[in-house]
Amino acid sequence: MLEKFHHFQCQAELYYAFHFIQRFTDDPFTSLLPESIFNIARFLLHSTTKVVPPGISKVKILSVLAKQSRALGAYKLARFCYDQLLTLQIPPALQDSVELGSLTILSKPFKDNDDLIPMCYRCSSNNPLFNSQGHVCVNCHQPFVYSFSSFGWERKKLWPSDFHWVGSGSRNMAALE
Repeated sequence: MLEKFHHFQCQAELYYAFHFIQRFTDDPFTSLLPESIFNIARFLLHSTTKVVPPGISKVKILSVLAKQSRALGAYKLARFCYDQLLTLQIPPALQDSVELGSLTILSKPFKDNDDLIPMCYRCSSNNPLFNSQGHVCVNCHQPFVYSFSSFGWERKKLWPSDFHWVGSGSRNMAALE
């Protein structure tokens, strides 16, 4: 029963995130920041490496991520997205823009903007924008926790209720439960 709950929770997260991608591609204007759209598309790309649920388009995810990567200066990730798009069946409406984008991205440097590189708060190592292992640090394998308000990666905040106090008197020590 618990694994069924986990499965449906993961699917609900995917559909919630894809709703923003769908609105970004269909609506002429958006109220979201470019970094938010970028992080939503990254979240979906990492989450759909093995299985893509019905109703979620890998082509839309990759095309939005390629467009936002290019706009934000993550050229290495944009090249990866365009390479992946060329292996998929693309609708005729997107065919010309994908081919043009894949050619023009070759004139850009083969690096990502340093401001976009995620850093692991546990081991302080920089991680690539796309990790084939998923939402984990490449060094210590600590999972990244995404905030569903901005889809930025955040470290887990520890609250006083996460600790229990050991000892007595004025020298109490906090221990993580």
